[in-house]
Amino acid sequence: MAVTTYRCPACGNGLRYDPELQKLVCDYCHNQYYEHEILDLIKEKELSTANTNLYHCPSCGAEVATNETTAATYCYYCHNPVVLSGRLRAEFRPDYVLPFKVTKDQARKNFLNWVQTKRYIPKGFYSDSNIEKITGVYYPYWMADYTLDSTFSGEGKESTTVSDGNYNVVTTKHYDVVRRGDVELRNVQRGALSTADRKLSDGVHPYDYSQMQPFSETALTGFQAEKRDVNSEDLHQSIEEEMKSYAQNLLTEGHSYSSLSGETISQVKDADFSYALLPAWVITYTGRDGVIYYYSINGQNQKTCGVLPIDKGKLKRDAFAIFAVVAGLLAIGGMFIW
Repeated sequence: MAVTTYRCPACGNGLRYDPELQKLVCDYCHNQYYEHEILDLIKEKELSTANTNLYHCPSCGAEVATNETTAATYCYYCHNPVVLSGRLRAEFRPDYVLPFKVTKDQARKNFLNWVQTKRYIPKGFYSDSNIEKITGVYYPYWMADYTLDSTFSGEGKESTTVSDGNYNVVTTKHYDVVRRGDVELRNVQRGALSTADRKLSDGVHPYDYSQMQPFSETALTGFQAEKRDVNSEDLHQSIEEEMKSYAQNLLTEGHSYSSLSGETISQVKDADFSYALLPAWVITYTGRDGVIYYYSINGQNQKTCGVLPIDKGKLKRDAFAIFAVVAGLLAIGGMFIW
């Protein structure tokens, strides 16, 4: 038999019906709700979790809703961290993790210092309630090590000019040029989450990969983590094309010819992929225009990026004030000229 418990939207505690008030009341935070308000919230939750998985928090038993790629999160009721270990087993278990070094307090201060330099940001973007939503997220990445057998074949030209009276004599020598070598490229990264906003996750790169550690679930505790949903096989072609262009540059740089032209042919000798989780602090804000704006902080070195909303009302008021001042000065200047 199904059992229904109505929980307070504000604090998560159970609600009881008060006959005198004809409302559902919370004895913990003292909020009150009409029955239709709670039922509407339940319907919204059912719609929003239609494509999610539900788990139970091991601390308080509350339901924790996640999507298919969430590997670690926290309980919205008791705020204890929840690691979904089953999501990280077998082929979905990361090889490496780069642990957070930047604390939540440091991320908040970084955000506020950054916002203070921006004049036309809506207050809602840096309100206390929105800053509290800043979240530490581990994003999944494929890290590729490639070795290419590359050969450049082309023509080098060496030109010299000598002046002889009224004439300039140009001598051009042509050389067959062949360069060959193994080109090794390490830690070529690609996002392993198809739904991630690339600006949000990639904008805070680079990371210091020398501090990467073998994966341990304890590093995820207290943070949100996403599981990969992109296979390494799907990335081979785009990575190989990029690597071959690098090989072309490496084999043609540093020459002493006046000009060098030709073609580089590269064959992949070895390709090794590892799966890693990289840290970032993220805060988002939905503007009045319906657009989601964001701010992201590298969880290792505090490098930042963001796309900011603009308070058009504040911008118009300042523009009008500047126009009024300029118009007034011009009017005064005109009086003196007259």
